[in-house]
Amino acid sequence: MFSAVYNRSMSDEKFKSMILKDEWRSLEFVEASPYDRIWGIGLLETDPDANVKKKWRGLNLLGKALTELREYLLWEQWVTSWGLNEFREDLIWCPSQIYYWFMVGEEMKLVYMRWRYQDPWNIVLCKVPDPSNPDSWNFTDSENITDKVGIFKDNEYEKMEEKVLEYLRGRFPDTTFKNEIIRKNQQGWKGTNIIH
Repeated sequence: MFSAVYNRSMSDEKFKSMILKDEWRSLEFVEASPYDRIWGIGLLETDPDANVKKKWRGLNLLGKALTELREYLLWEQWVTSWGLNEFREDLIWCPSQIYYWFMVGEEMKLVYMRWRYQDPWNIVLCKVPDPSNPDSWNFTDSENITDKVGIFKDNEYEKMEEKVLEYLRGRFPDTTFKNEIIRKNQQGWKGTNIIH
């Protein structure tokens, strides 16, 4: 069912816009059908019990698929806007920071590089537990890989980025990393203060 609603969202822009409405972001989708206890809740939309999840008479599998679709589309929007396998450089203030997101199978990872007032750069590899929600990111499973990548001074960040890619290719041999290093300045992004 997820594949079906996803394919519809790819071919029906009005449907996709409805799924992504801002005012529905915190709500769960519901198939209010009194005749369907598998895909729906087994109740009419006008039934007072339709607003009480504990009183539903059905599994609401269609509603769950639509709710999951919304989360996936939000994640897709983020990936499209920020991209993967690109170095995001924020070098205009101290601390200087560089971000590099990539996928290992279904899991998103981040290499976070930070330079603060004095050499060297500090390089950390993290897992991103909920890539669909950048506003609540809290990177987990942080692993300092500075010594494995190399020690770099403030102005050596381009050389550092090449070494980071070299390290990642060796550590994750089944993951494809672009040969060309793509750098993008990230000024104006409001999310840097949520890095812990």
